[in-house]
Amino acid sequence: MENRKWRNIKTNSPEEWEDVVNFDKAIRNMGGMRGQVFLHRKCIPLEDVDLTTAEDHGQTNMFNAECMGMCGL
Repeated sequence: MENRKWRNIKTNSPEEWEDVVNFDKAIRNMGGMRGQVFLHRKCIPLEDVDLTTAEDHGQTNMFNAECMGMCGL
């Protein structure tokens, strides 16, 4: 799943976020698997994943609705 979807769950559905974090912990050492199992593609615990965006860190989104490509940039 993409970070924006994880972030949406975390932001808008705290109970569901708690459920997926607990599920992520529960599957960590599943039998029959080599190594640990994680829900996130970075193979780290979901609760430790940085779900912030570049915009959160000050990066401008050139494709926002304010410009719509008509500002000559």
